[in-house]
Amino acid sequence: GRIRLIHCTLVPGLKLSADGTPLSPSTPSLIIDSANTRVEIDHSIVGGLRAVEDAHVQIVNSIVDATDETGVAYANTDGKVACGKVAGGPLHIENSTIIGKVHTTVMEMASNTIFLASPSGVQVQRHQEGCVRVSYLPVGARGPRRYRCQPESDADAGRVHPLVASLRYGEPEYCQLSPYCPVEIRQGADDESEMGAFHDLYQPQRESHLRARLDEYLRFGLEAGIFYAT
Repeated sequence: GRIRLIHCTLVPGLKLSADGTPLSPSTPSLIIDSANTRVEIDHSIVGGLRAVEDAHVQIVNSIVDATDETGVAYANTDGKVACGKVAGGPLHIENSTIIGKVHTTVMEMASNTIFLASPSGVQVQRHQEGCVRVSYLPVGARGPRRYRCQPESDADAGRVHPLVASLRYGEPEYCQLSPYCPVEIRQGADDESEMGAFHDLYQPQRESHLRARLDEYLRFGLEAGIFYAT
């Protein structure tokens, strides 16, 4: 009753054309149609997921990519899934980036996670169960209680939005946050690291430590800056 995907890639869109465009952008990478099945996705990249209501899915340090913010990243296996209107089984997400709409019966926990979806693209049926903490949610998202999530208000939605260097699988900057991403996202995790799949790199902390050490070794009158290769 359990399947584990660790350090795996299920190519979003199943297959890429010569220019990197997904050939089947709306086709899910994984379909769970067996009840009482537990799926664990860890340090992996996958396309859209479909799970029956009795299945349980846990996603940690991973990317779920429906190839577009208007696509369906997670929902049920029902035929109406193209509209993202049928809820999939309970979902637990940590330190991950989700590209596309999410519709689940229960959001047991979402922590340090970025949901890149169109407005109202995250829908949870049972609002009295679970929690979403220190995560980014699109405007109009409906789910369980929130704790320190972004944006904090609709007025902040225009400014506080993840800036991602690239959303195309296969490019070096894939799903990496831009240096110009708002600090509420780039240092918005519970330990002041970045939200999303690259949380465990602790980039903000590494940059701060590097800047502090650079100043100790610079000659008087010189300044140093950090330039990213990718």
